[in-house]
Amino acid sequence: MEAIKSFPKLFFFSNQIPESYEHFCLDFGPVSLSGIVKFCRDLRAKRDHVKLQKRPIVFYTYDGLHDVANACFLLGAFLVLDEGHTPEAAAALFDCLQLPPFRDATYSNHNTYPLTILDALRGLKRAVSHGWFDHLTFDVASYEDLYDPRKLECNLISPEFVALCCPPEEASTHAELLSKLGVTDLVRLNFDSHYDPKCFEGAGVAVHDLSFRDCTCPSPGLIAHFLDVCDSAKGVIGVHCLAGLGRTGTMIGCYLIKNHGFSAAEAIAYMRLCRPGSVIGRQQHYLELVAMSEWEGNTPVLCGEAESQEGMEVE
Repeated sequence: MEAIKSFPKLFFFSNQIPESYEHFCLDFGPVSLSGIVKFCRDLRAKRDHVKLQKRPIVFYTYDGLHDVANACFLLGAFLVLDEGHTPEAAAALFDCLQLPPFRDATYSNHNTYPLTILDALRGLKRAVSHGWFDHLTFDVASYEDLYDPRKLECNLISPEFVALCCPPEEASTHAELLSKLGVTDLVRLNFDSHYDPKCFEGAGVAVHDLSFRDCTCPSPGLIAHFLDVCDSAKGVIGVHCLAGLGRTGTMIGCYLIKNHGFSAAEAIAYMRLCRPGSVIGRQQHYLELVAMSEWEGNTPVLCGEAESQEGMEVE
């Protein structure tokens, strides 16, 4: 506080959004779409306040590197969304800081796939360019309600996809709520689900079983099957595995890469903004290889390195 008092011409403010990320394992960000919208609203209100027009605004947070990294990402998001900066220009402002890159939701001591602030801003910007995200109209209450673990615990990724954790054995409420979201097809990626598909079919939602082992990568044939289902779906596609993070994010990531021009890093970063924790371990590298592959219809022609990772455990 003494430092703040020594600069009376500056307006200092803070909030709890940079430290609001709820980690699963050793992951610490980036802060979700909901947090981005809240942060932009707060900073925009300060920027536009009549009494602050002649005072430079300074945002401060805790000095922990994880909090600083999230604060810099949020400031970068504001510059991209509200001030019209490119992701590259916004991220470059923080190059002087030695910030830890974002990482996946595992307990591995090694961050084998570091995601930068630039990756996250690029993923955000690409979603904006597709019309999937508008920070001025984004419904924070609806986002938080859908993500509530006492309810669906789902997230809208794009107009095509809803990602969710595995529905319970008694899934009638899930079937009804997903149907209200416009879901016509539900892709099941985990073997250990106990609900009856007829529960969803009765609500007009077709269930497609494309299960593969937890913490592994899908085969090209399974990716093709998934993309075929997506192409034939008449409405929104719900996708789940057990937690709705690893396998779910990997499959949706393949679609974003093939059909919407995302790089692997952009897809992973954007999905984590929508649904924190998405895509883990080896699956991150697998999406890089999918992004480099040629396509024969909906089948990625993977190099030998990618094929060697199919079915392998995530590290």
